[in-house]
Amino acid sequence: MQHLLGFIGSWIPGHPLRPLLIGAGAAVVAAGVFHFERKRRLDEKVKVSKLEDKVRELEDLICETQRECEKKTEDLQATLDEAEDKYEKTMKSKVELEKENSDLISNINLLQDTVQEHTKELHDVYEKCAELTKEYEQEKEEHEMLKSEYTKAKESIEDITSKTSKQLHAVLPSKEMSLKVSECVNKEAVIKAQTTYEQLNDFHAELKKESTDLTSKAELLQDAVEEKREEISETYRKCNFLRNEYEQEKEKHEMLKSEYEDMKKSFENNGNYENNRKDMQDALAEAEKKYEQMMKSNDEIRTKNHDLTSQSNDLQDIVYKLQAQINKSQRMTRKLREDEWKTQEDYNILKSEYEVLLQNCNELQQEIEREQKAQNNLKTVCDRMKEIPESSAGLEQVSELICQVTILQGSVQLLEEEFHDVRGKCDGIMVKREEEKKAHNLMQLKYQEMKEALGNCKILIMRHLRPAPEDRTDP
Repeated sequence: MQHLLGFIGSWIPGHPLRPLLIGAGAAVVAAGVFHFERKRRLDEKVKVSKLEDKVRELEDLICETQRECEKKTEDLQATLDEAEDKYEKTMKSKVELEKENSDLISNINLLQDTVQEHTKELHDVYEKCAELTKEYEQEKEEHEMLKSEYTKAKESIEDITSKTSKQLHAVLPSKEMSLKVSECVNKEAVIKAQTTYEQLNDFHAELKKESTDLTSKAELLQDAVEEKREEISETYRKCNFLRNEYEQEKEKHEMLKSEYEDMKKSFENNGNYENNRKDMQDALAEAEKKYEQMMKSNDEIRTKNHDLTSQSNDLQDIVYKLQAQINKSQRMTRKLREDEWKTQEDYNILKSEYEVLLQNCNELQQEIEREQKAQNNLKTVCDRMKEIPESSAGLEQVSELICQVTILQGSVQLLEEEFHDVRGKCDGIMVKREEEKKAHNLMQLKYQEMKEALGNCKILIMRHLRPAPEDRTDP
Protein backbone atom coordinates (compact mmCIF):
# COMPACT_ATOMS: atom_id res chain seq x y z
CA MET A 1 0.00 0.00 0.00
CA GLN A 2 2.83 2.41 0.77
CA HIS A 3 4.36 1.53 -2.55
CA LEU A 4 1.04 2.27 -4.27
CA LEU A 5 0.73 5.70 -2.58
CA GLY A 6 4.34 6.45 -3.40
CA PHE A 7 3.68 5.55 -7.01
CA ILE A 8 0.61 7.83 -7.18
CA GLY A 9 2.53 10.66 -5.50
CA SER A 10 5.41 10.35 -7.90
CA TRP A 11 3.03 10.19 -10.85
CA ILE A 12 1.30 13.58 -10.17
CA PRO A 13 3.82 15.61 -8.23
CA GLY A 14 2.40 19.10 -8.86
CA HIS A 15 -1.24 18.31 -9.34
CA PRO A 16 -3.72 20.39 -7.26
CA LEU A 17 -5.93 17.44 -6.55
CA ARG A 18 -3.06 15.46 -5.36
CA PRO A 19 -4.31 14.99 -1.82
CA LEU A 20 -7.74 13.92 -3.01
CA LEU A 21 -6.28 11.54 -5.45
CA ILE A 22 -4.05 10.16 -2.77
CA GLY A 23 -7.02 9.80 -0.41
CA ALA A 24 -9.14 8.20 -3.14
CA GLY A 25 -6.35 5.83 -4.02
CA ALA A 26 -5.90 5.01 -0.38
CA ALA A 27 -9.63 4.38 -0.05
CA VAL A 28 -9.66 2.21 -3.13
CA VAL A 29 -6.68 0.33 -1.88
CA ALA A 30 -8.22 -0.06 1.56
CA ALA A 31 -11.48 -1.26 0.01
CA GLY A 32 -9.58 -3.77 -2.13
CA VAL A 33 -7.61 -4.93 0.82
CA PHE A 34 -10.77 -5.25 2.93
CA HIS A 35 -12.52 -7.15 0.18
CA PHE A 36 -9.53 -9.40 -0.26
CA GLU A 37 -9.28 -10.04 3.46
CA ARG A 38 -13.00 -10.74 3.68
CA LYS A 39 -12.86 -13.11 0.77
CA ARG A 40 -9.83 -14.80 2.28
CA ARG A 41 -11.60 -15.18 5.61
CA LEU A 42 -14.69 -16.59 3.90
CA ASP A 43 -12.52 -19.05 2.04
CA GLU A 44 -10.77 -19.93 5.26
CA LYS A 45 -14.13 -20.47 6.99
CA VAL A 46 -15.26 -22.75 4.15
CA LYS A 47 -11.97 -24.63 4.32
CA VAL A 48 -12.23 -24.85 8.09
CA SER A 49 -15.77 -26.20 7.86
CA LYS A 50 -14.66 -28.69 5.28
CA LEU A 51 -11.69 -29.61 7.41
CA GLU A 52 -13.97 -29.99 10.42
CA ASP A 53 -16.26 -32.27 8.42
CA LYS A 54 -13.28 -34.28 7.27
CA VAL A 55 -11.96 -34.40 10.83
CA ARG A 56 -15.34 -35.64 12.05
CA GLU A 57 -15.40 -38.26 9.31
CA LEU A 58 -11.83 -39.23 10.21
CA GLU A 59 -12.75 -39.43 13.88
CA ASP A 60 -15.69 -41.65 13.01
CA LEU A 61 -13.45 -43.77 10.82
CA ILE A 62 -10.83 -43.91 13.55
CA CYS A 63 -13.42 -44.95 16.13
CA GLU A 64 -14.84 -47.57 13.83
CA THR A 65 -11.37 -48.78 12.90
CA GLN A 66 -10.40 -48.85 16.56
CA ARG A 67 -13.49 -50.88 17.40
CA GLU A 68 -12.73 -53.27 14.55
CA CYS A 69 -9.12 -53.47 15.67
CA GLU A 70 -10.17 -54.17 19.25
CA LYS A 71 -12.57 -56.83 18.02
CA LYS A 72 -9.88 -58.39 15.85
CA THR A 73 -7.44 -58.15 18.74
CA GLU A 74 -9.92 -59.95 20.98
CA ASP A 75 -10.50 -62.58 18.30
CA LEU A 76 -6.77 -63.00 17.83
CA GLN A 77 -6.27 -63.21 21.57
CA ALA A 78 -8.96 -65.89 21.79
CA THR A 79 -7.35 -67.70 18.87
CA LEU A 80 -3.97 -67.47 20.58
CA ASP A 81 -5.47 -68.78 23.81
CA GLU A 82 -7.05 -71.63 21.92
CA ALA A 83 -3.75 -72.28 20.13
CA GLU A 84 -1.95 -72.29 23.49
CA ASP A 85 -4.51 -74.75 24.86
CA LYS A 86 -4.07 -76.95 21.82
CA TYR A 87 -0.30 -76.63 22.18
CA GLU A 88 -0.51 -77.69 25.83
CA LYS A 89 -2.72 -80.64 24.89
CA THR A 90 -0.29 -81.51 22.10
CA MET A 91 2.63 -81.34 24.51
CA LYS A 92 0.77 -83.59 26.95
CA SER A 93 0.02 -86.06 24.17
CA LYS A 94 3.66 -85.78 23.11
CA VAL A 95 4.79 -86.66 26.64
CA GLU A 96 2.39 -89.60 26.67
CA LEU A 97 3.67 -90.71 23.27
CA GLU A 98 7.27 -90.48 24.46
CA LYS A 99 6.36 -92.50 27.54
CA GLU A 100 4.62 -95.13 25.42
CA ASN A 101 7.58 -95.14 23.04
CA SER A 102 9.93 -95.73 25.96
CA ASP A 103 7.68 -98.59 27.08
CA LEU A 104 7.72 -99.99 23.56
CA ILE A 105 11.50 -99.69 23.41
CA SER A 106 11.82 -101.51 26.73
CA ASN A 107 9.43 -104.20 25.49
CA ILE A 108 11.42 -104.59 22.29
CA ASN A 109 14.64 -104.83 24.29
CA LEU A 110 13.03 -107.54 26.40
CA LEU A 111 11.91 -109.32 23.24
CA GLN A 112 15.42 -109.10 21.82
CA ASP A 113 16.84 -110.50 25.06
CA THR A 114 14.35 -113.37 24.99
CA VAL A 115 15.17 -114.04 21.33
CA GLN A 116 18.86 -114.12 22.23
CA GLU A 117 18.08 -116.55 25.05
CA HIS A 118 16.17 -118.73 22.59
CA THR A 119 19.15 -118.47 20.25
CA LYS A 120 21.43 -119.69 23.02
CA GLU A 121 19.02 -122.53 23.74
CA LEU A 122 18.99 -123.46 20.06
CA HIS A 123 22.78 -123.33 20.06
CA ASP A 124 22.82 -125.68 23.04
CA VAL A 125 20.37 -127.96 21.26
CA TYR A 126 22.59 -127.84 18.19
CA GLU A 127 25.62 -128.83 20.28
CA LYS A 128 23.64 -131.65 21.87
CA CYS A 129 22.57 -132.77 18.42
CA ALA A 130 26.22 -132.77 17.36
CA GLU A 131 27.12 -134.88 20.39
CA LEU A 132 24.25 -137.24 19.67
CA THR A 133 25.41 -137.45 16.06
CA LYS A 134 28.89 -138.43 17.20
CA GLU A 135 27.45 -141.02 19.55
CA TYR A 136 25.24 -142.26 16.75
CA GLU A 137 28.25 -142.60 14.45
CA GLN A 138 30.05 -144.58 17.13
CA GLU A 139 26.99 -146.78 17.60
CA LYS A 140 26.81 -147.20 13.84
CA GLU A 141 30.44 -148.31 13.69
CA GLU A 142 29.81 -150.77 16.51
CA HIS A 143 26.69 -151.94 14.69
CA GLU A 144 28.72 -152.49 11.52
CA MET A 145 31.32 -154.43 13.49
CA LEU A 146 28.61 -156.57 15.06
CA LYS A 147 27.06 -157.07 11.65
CA SER A 148 30.37 -158.22 10.19
CA GLU A 149 30.85 -160.59 13.12
CA TYR A 150 27.30 -161.83 12.66
CA THR A 151 27.84 -162.46 8.95
CA LYS A 152 31.07 -164.29 9.71
CA ALA A 153 29.27 -166.41 12.29
CA LYS A 154 26.45 -167.05 9.83
CA GLU A 155 28.92 -168.12 7.15
CA SER A 156 30.69 -170.37 9.60
CA ILE A 157 27.32 -171.87 10.65
CA GLU A 158 26.41 -172.47 7.00
CA ASP A 159 29.77 -174.11 6.31
CA ILE A 160 29.51 -176.29 9.36
CA THR A 161 25.90 -177.24 8.62
CA SER A 162 26.81 -178.11 5.04
CA LYS A 163 29.65 -180.24 6.24
CA THR A 164 27.48 -181.90 8.90
CA SER A 165 24.69 -182.55 6.39
CA LYS A 166 27.18 -184.36 4.17
CA GLN A 167 28.46 -186.42 7.05
CA LEU A 168 25.08 -187.25 8.65
CA HIS A 169 24.79 -190.64 6.88
CA ALA A 170 28.30 -191.70 7.75
CA VAL A 171 29.43 -193.78 10.69
CA LEU A 172 27.96 -193.16 14.15
CA PRO A 173 31.13 -191.67 15.66
CA SER A 174 31.29 -189.14 12.81
CA LYS A 175 27.63 -188.27 13.52
CA GLU A 176 28.47 -187.77 17.13
CA MET A 177 31.30 -185.36 16.26
CA SER A 178 29.15 -183.39 13.82
CA LEU A 179 26.42 -183.02 16.43
CA LYS A 180 28.97 -181.77 18.92
CA VAL A 181 30.34 -179.27 16.41
CA SER A 182 26.84 -178.06 15.48
CA GLU A 183 26.02 -177.78 19.17
CA CYS A 184 29.07 -175.59 19.79
CA VAL A 185 28.33 -173.45 16.75
CA ASN A 186 24.69 -173.02 17.80
CA LYS A 187 25.79 -171.99 21.27
CA GLU A 188 28.18 -169.37 19.86
CA ALA A 189 25.52 -168.06 17.45
CA VAL A 190 22.97 -167.85 20.27
CA ILE A 191 25.43 -165.95 22.49
CA LYS A 192 26.30 -163.51 19.68
CA ALA A 193 22.63 -162.98 18.83
CA GLN A 194 21.86 -162.36 22.50
CA THR A 195 24.63 -159.74 22.81
CA THR A 196 23.49 -158.10 19.55
CA TYR A 197 19.90 -157.81 20.78
CA GLU A 198 21.04 -156.42 24.11
CA GLN A 199 23.05 -153.74 22.30
CA LEU A 200 20.07 -152.95 20.08
CA ASN A 201 17.88 -152.69 23.18
CA ASP A 202 20.31 -150.21 24.76
CA PHE A 203 20.48 -148.23 21.53
CA HIS A 204 16.67 -148.05 21.29
CA ALA A 205 16.48 -146.92 24.93
CA GLU A 206 18.95 -144.11 24.19
CA LEU A 207 16.99 -143.09 21.10
CA LYS A 208 13.78 -143.04 23.11
CA LYS A 209 15.37 -140.88 25.79
CA GLU A 210 16.78 -138.45 23.20
CA SER A 211 13.41 -138.20 21.45
CA THR A 212 11.66 -137.44 24.77
CA ASP A 213 14.26 -134.75 25.53
CA LEU A 214 13.80 -133.19 22.09
CA THR A 215 10.03 -133.31 22.50
CA SER A 216 10.18 -131.56 25.88
CA LYS A 217 12.53 -128.90 24.51
CA ALA A 218 10.29 -128.36 21.50
CA GLU A 219 7.27 -127.95 23.80
CA LEU A 220 9.16 -125.43 25.94
CA LEU A 221 10.20 -123.51 22.82
CA GLN A 222 6.62 -123.56 21.58
CA ASP A 223 5.34 -122.15 24.89
CA ALA A 224 7.98 -119.41 24.82
CA VAL A 225 7.15 -118.57 21.22
CA GLU A 226 3.43 -118.36 22.07
CA GLU A 227 4.21 -115.92 24.89
CA LYS A 228 6.41 -113.81 22.65
CA ARG A 229 3.77 -113.88 19.93
CA GLU A 230 1.21 -112.51 22.40
CA GLU A 231 3.65 -109.80 23.50
CA ILE A 232 4.40 -108.86 19.89
CA SER A 233 0.69 -108.72 19.02
CA GLU A 234 0.14 -106.45 22.04
CA THR A 235 3.04 -104.26 20.91
CA TYR A 236 1.61 -104.17 17.41
CA ARG A 237 -1.78 -103.04 18.75
CA LYS A 238 -0.07 -100.31 20.77
CA CYS A 239 1.82 -99.19 17.68
CA ASN A 240 -1.43 -98.98 15.71
CA PHE A 241 -3.04 -97.00 18.53
CA LEU A 242 -0.07 -94.60 18.65
CA ARG A 243 -0.15 -94.30 14.89
CA ASN A 244 -3.82 -93.31 14.98
CA GLU A 245 -3.14 -90.77 17.72
CA TYR A 246 -0.27 -89.43 15.68
CA GLU A 247 -2.55 -89.01 12.65
CA GLN A 248 -5.06 -87.13 14.81
CA GLU A 249 -2.30 -84.90 16.19
CA LYS A 250 -1.08 -84.32 12.66
CA GLU A 251 -4.57 -83.17 11.61
CA LYS A 252 -4.69 -80.85 14.62
CA HIS A 253 -1.29 -79.45 13.67
CA GLU A 254 -2.48 -78.87 10.13
CA MET A 255 -5.49 -76.97 11.49
CA LEU A 256 -3.22 -74.90 13.76
CA LYS A 257 -0.95 -74.22 10.83
CA SER A 258 -3.87 -73.01 8.69
CA GLU A 259 -5.10 -70.81 11.55
CA TYR A 260 -1.59 -69.49 11.96
CA GLU A 261 -1.42 -68.64 8.24
CA ASP A 262 -4.79 -66.84 8.47
CA MET A 263 -3.61 -64.90 11.51
CA LYS A 264 -0.41 -63.99 9.74
CA LYS A 265 -2.31 -62.72 6.69
CA SER A 266 -4.69 -60.70 8.85
CA PHE A 267 -1.74 -59.12 10.69
CA GLU A 268 -0.07 -58.29 7.39
CA ASN A 269 -3.28 -56.57 6.14
CA ASN A 270 -3.59 -54.40 9.27
CA GLY A 271 -0.38 -52.40 8.83
CA ASN A 272 -1.61 -49.08 10.35
CA TYR A 273 -1.38 -50.23 13.96
CA GLU A 274 2.27 -50.85 14.60
CA ASN A 275 2.14 -51.57 18.32
CA ASN A 276 -0.56 -54.23 18.15
CA ARG A 277 1.05 -55.72 15.09
CA LYS A 278 4.43 -55.99 16.81
CA ASP A 279 2.88 -57.65 19.85
CA MET A 280 0.92 -60.03 17.71
CA GLN A 281 4.00 -60.73 15.57
CA ASP A 282 6.01 -61.54 18.68
CA ALA A 283 3.24 -63.83 19.92
CA LEU A 284 2.96 -65.44 16.50
CA ALA A 285 6.74 -65.83 16.26
CA GLU A 286 6.76 -67.54 19.62
CA ALA A 287 3.83 -69.73 18.57
CA GLU A 288 5.62 -70.49 15.29
CA LYS A 289 8.78 -71.45 17.18
CA LYS A 290 6.77 -73.72 19.47
CA TYR A 291 5.03 -75.18 16.44
CA GLU A 292 8.36 -75.89 14.73
CA GLN A 293 9.70 -77.52 17.90
CA MET A 294 6.54 -79.56 18.15
CA MET A 295 6.81 -80.59 14.49
CA LYS A 296 10.45 -81.64 15.04
CA SER A 297 9.48 -83.67 18.08
CA ASN A 298 6.61 -85.21 16.12
CA ASP A 299 9.00 -86.10 13.30
CA GLU A 300 11.29 -87.76 15.83
CA ILE A 301 8.32 -89.62 17.30
CA ARG A 302 7.27 -90.63 13.78
CA THR A 303 10.73 -92.01 13.03
CA LYS A 304 10.79 -93.84 16.36
CA ASN A 305 7.33 -95.28 15.68
CA HIS A 306 8.46 -96.35 12.22
CA ASP A 307 11.58 -98.01 13.66
CA LEU A 308 9.51 -99.70 16.36
CA THR A 309 7.00 -100.90 13.78
CA SER A 310 9.76 -102.28 11.54
CA GLN A 311 11.43 -103.96 14.51
CA SER A 312 8.14 -105.47 15.65
CA ASN A 313 7.46 -106.70 12.10
CA ASP A 314 10.96 -108.24 11.92
CA LEU A 315 10.46 -109.91 15.29
CA GLN A 316 7.06 -111.17 14.19
CA ASP A 317 8.59 -112.63 11.01
CA ILE A 318 11.30 -114.29 13.11
CA VAL A 319 8.66 -115.72 15.43
CA TYR A 320 6.64 -117.05 12.46
CA LYS A 321 9.75 -118.70 11.01
CA LEU A 322 10.63 -120.15 14.41
CA GLN A 323 7.09 -121.46 14.75
CA ALA A 324 7.35 -123.08 11.32
CA GLN A 325 10.68 -124.67 12.25
CA ILE A 326 9.26 -125.85 15.58
CA ASN A 327 6.19 -127.31 13.86
CA LYS A 328 8.44 -129.07 11.39
CA SER A 329 10.63 -130.42 14.20
CA GLN A 330 7.50 -131.54 16.06
CA ARG A 331 6.25 -133.39 12.99
CA MET A 332 9.63 -135.01 12.56
CA THR A 333 9.67 -135.87 16.27
CA ARG A 334 6.24 -137.47 15.97
CA LYS A 335 7.42 -139.47 12.97
CA LEU A 336 10.54 -140.50 14.85
CA ARG A 337 8.38 -141.50 17.81
CA GLU A 338 6.11 -143.57 15.55
CA ASP A 339 9.14 -145.20 13.94
CA GLU A 340 10.54 -145.85 17.38
CA TRP A 341 7.27 -147.48 18.46
CA LYS A 342 7.29 -149.65 15.35
CA THR A 343 10.92 -150.53 15.96
CA GLN A 344 10.11 -151.33 19.57
CA GLU A 345 7.26 -153.59 18.46
CA ASP A 346 9.53 -155.32 15.96
CA TYR A 347 12.13 -155.66 18.66
CA ASN A 348 9.61 -157.21 21.05
CA ILE A 349 8.52 -159.64 18.35
CA LEU A 350 12.13 -160.53 17.58
CA LYS A 351 12.83 -160.89 21.28
CA SER A 352 9.91 -163.29 21.72
CA GLU A 353 11.04 -165.26 18.67
CA TYR A 354 14.55 -165.25 20.04
CA GLU A 355 13.30 -166.66 23.35
CA VAL A 356 11.37 -169.35 21.48
CA LEU A 357 14.44 -170.10 19.41
CA LEU A 358 16.59 -170.26 22.54
CA GLN A 359 14.11 -172.67 24.11
CA ASN A 360 14.16 -174.80 20.96
CA CYS A 361 17.93 -174.78 21.02
CA ASN A 362 17.92 -175.94 24.63
CA GLU A 363 15.48 -178.70 23.75
CA LEU A 364 17.62 -179.61 20.77
CA GLN A 365 20.67 -179.69 23.00
CA GLN A 366 18.86 -182.04 25.40
CA GLU A 367 17.84 -184.24 22.46
CA ILE A 368 21.42 -184.26 21.27
CA GLU A 369 22.57 -185.30 24.73
CA ARG A 370 20.00 -188.09 24.78
CA GLU A 371 21.09 -189.11 21.29
CA GLN A 372 24.69 -189.18 22.44
CA LYS A 373 23.70 -191.45 25.33
CA ALA A 374 21.79 -193.70 22.94
CA GLN A 375 24.78 -193.79 20.60
CA ASN A 376 27.05 -194.72 23.49
CA ASN A 377 24.63 -197.48 24.45
CA LEU A 378 24.54 -198.63 20.85
CA LYS A 379 28.30 -198.67 20.72
CA THR A 380 28.50 -200.79 23.85
CA VAL A 381 25.88 -203.13 22.40
CA CYS A 382 27.89 -203.46 19.19
CA ASP A 383 30.97 -204.30 21.21
CA ARG A 384 29.04 -206.95 23.08
CA MET A 385 27.72 -208.35 19.80
CA LYS A 386 31.22 -209.01 18.65
CA GLU A 387 31.85 -211.06 21.76
CA ILE A 388 28.62 -213.09 21.56
CA PRO A 389 28.91 -216.37 19.48
CA GLU A 390 26.67 -217.04 16.59
CA SER A 391 23.54 -218.68 17.89
CA SER A 392 19.85 -218.32 17.83
CA ALA A 393 19.93 -216.19 20.95
CA GLY A 394 22.63 -214.04 19.37
CA LEU A 395 20.52 -213.61 16.26
CA GLU A 396 17.60 -212.46 18.37
CA GLN A 397 19.83 -209.93 20.13
CA VAL A 398 21.18 -208.78 16.76
CA SER A 399 17.66 -208.27 15.46
CA GLU A 400 16.78 -206.31 18.59
CA LEU A 401 19.90 -204.19 18.14
CA ILE A 402 18.99 -203.58 14.49
CA CYS A 403 15.57 -202.39 15.62
CA GLN A 404 17.21 -200.06 18.11
CA VAL A 405 19.53 -198.77 15.36
CA THR A 406 16.57 -198.05 13.06
CA ILE A 407 14.81 -196.26 15.93
CA LEU A 408 17.93 -194.21 16.58
CA GLN A 409 18.23 -193.36 12.88
CA GLY A 410 14.63 -192.16 12.92
CA SER A 411 15.38 -189.97 15.95
CA VAL A 412 18.47 -188.64 14.14
CA GLN A 413 16.34 -187.72 11.12
CA LEU A 414 13.91 -185.94 13.42
CA LEU A 415 16.80 -184.03 14.93
CA GLU A 416 17.98 -183.09 11.44
CA GLU A 417 14.52 -181.79 10.59
CA GLU A 418 14.44 -179.79 13.81
CA PHE A 419 17.89 -178.43 12.98
CA HIS A 420 16.66 -177.30 9.55
CA ASP A 421 13.64 -175.67 11.19
CA VAL A 422 15.92 -173.80 13.59
CA ARG A 423 18.06 -172.71 10.67
CA GLY A 424 14.96 -171.40 8.84
CA LYS A 425 13.97 -169.43 11.94
CA CYS A 426 17.49 -167.99 12.10
CA ASP A 427 17.15 -166.89 8.47
CA GLY A 428 13.80 -165.26 9.31
CA ILE A 429 15.41 -163.43 12.20
CA MET A 430 18.15 -162.22 9.84
CA VAL A 431 15.54 -160.90 7.39
CA LYS A 432 13.74 -159.06 10.19
CA ARG A 433 17.03 -157.67 11.36
CA GLU A 434 17.71 -156.33 7.86
CA GLU A 435 14.29 -154.65 7.91
CA GLU A 436 15.11 -153.19 11.31
CA LYS A 437 18.38 -151.91 9.89
CA LYS A 438 16.50 -150.19 7.05
CA ALA A 439 14.14 -148.59 9.58
CA HIS A 440 17.17 -147.51 11.59
CA ASN A 441 18.75 -145.91 8.51
CA LEU A 442 15.49 -144.10 7.79
CA MET A 443 15.45 -142.84 11.36
CA GLN A 444 19.03 -141.64 10.89
CA LEU A 445 18.05 -139.70 7.75
CA LYS A 446 15.18 -138.05 9.60
CA TYR A 447 17.55 -137.19 12.41
CA GLN A 448 19.93 -135.56 9.92
CA GLU A 449 17.04 -133.55 8.43
CA MET A 450 16.04 -132.39 11.90
CA LYS A 451 19.65 -131.41 12.59
CA GLU A 452 19.81 -129.39 9.35
CA ALA A 453 16.50 -127.69 10.18
CA LEU A 454 17.81 -126.65 13.60
CA GLY A 455 21.00 -125.34 11.98
CA ASN A 456 19.01 -123.29 9.46
CA CYS A 457 16.86 -121.94 12.27
CA LYS A 458 19.96 -120.88 14.19
CA ILE A 459 21.48 -119.16 11.12
CA LEU A 460 18.20 -117.32 10.46
CA ILE A 461 17.96 -116.07 14.05
CA MET A 462 21.59 -114.92 14.09
CA ARG A 463 21.07 -113.13 10.78
CA HIS A 464 18.04 -111.23 12.08
CA LEU A 465 19.67 -110.44 15.42
CA ARG A 466 22.94 -109.18 13.97
CA PRO A 467 21.92 -105.42 13.75
CA ALA A 468 20.08 -105.59 17.10
CA PRO A 469 22.76 -103.73 19.22
CA GLU A 470 22.81 -100.74 16.82
CA ASP A 471 19.03 -100.46 16.93
CA ARG A 472 19.13 -100.55 20.68
CA THR A 473 21.57 -97.61 20.86
CA ASP A 474 19.58 -95.46 18.41
CA PRO A 475 16.83 -94.37 20.86
